[in-house]
This record gives sequence, structure tokens and C-alpha cells, in this order.
Amino acid sequence: MNFKSTAGHVLVIGALAFAALIAGPDQALAGHQPDLTGDWEGWVKFTSAQPRVLLSLERSGDGTFSGTISLPMQDRHDLPVSNIEVDGNRISFDLSTGHATASFKGRYSEETDTISGDFIQAGATFPFELKCKTATRAMSGK
Repeated sequence: MNFKSTAGHVLVIGALAFAALIAGPDQALAGHQPDLTGDWEGWVKFTSAQPRVLLSLERSGDGTFSGTISLPMQDRHDLPVSNIEVDGNRISFDLSTGHATASFKGRYSEETDTISGDFIQAGATFPFELKCKTATRAMSGK
């Protein structure tokens, strides 16, 4: 066994592990994305209210997502969401209500099985959080 070669491999592996740790979870998950299919329930925290949000996501065979959102407090159900993008643990999508477009930009936490982030509409930003109501998802290759 060539000790010099083995030591070099250990050094390279250690350096790569350290770089992934420093880069943070977004970069460590690069090349993988969670399977976010299923039903999600949560809220958007406005100043005076926290309306309930229901999100349903499906994934097609080619890996693209489609989905609908319901806002029971506004009596709006199964509205299509568009521009769904999943990159590592980041997810974003838009909701067009005809007269305005709202954007959701968030991050998925495997630990808590939640998506949380910012709801943005008409220049205002409010926090949102969605918890999965269906089976726990596993990491899958992109």
C-alpha cells in the first residue's frame, strides 16, 4: 500500500467534506431535490390575520411540477399555480388571481417537513409556512 497516495486521498475527501459543510445546506443538496409532491397546509401571516393556505403539488414523469392552491377564507379553491421551480431545498411558484399575481419563495426543511418563506404581492412581503399533510418524502436525484 502506498501511504503517500492514501494520505492524499484522505486529504482530498476531508477537504471536500469541509467545503460542503461551509457551503451550507443549499450547496450540500446540489444535485438532489426533495420530492415535494403531496398536500400541504399552512398560513400566510399578514399583520392582522393568518389565512389558511392549502397547496397540492404533483410531479410528472419528466420531473416538472404542477399544482393548485386553495384559500378557504377567500372562498377560492383549486387555483392553478405556475412557474413552479425546485432547486435543492428552494421552491418558488406564482399564483395569478386575474387582477394580481402573488409569488411564494421558500425553502423546504426535511427536518420539520415544512416549506417556509416569503409571500410577495403588490410590493409587500409576508411570511408563510406550509406543513406536509401526506407521507414523508425522501431525497431523490435530479
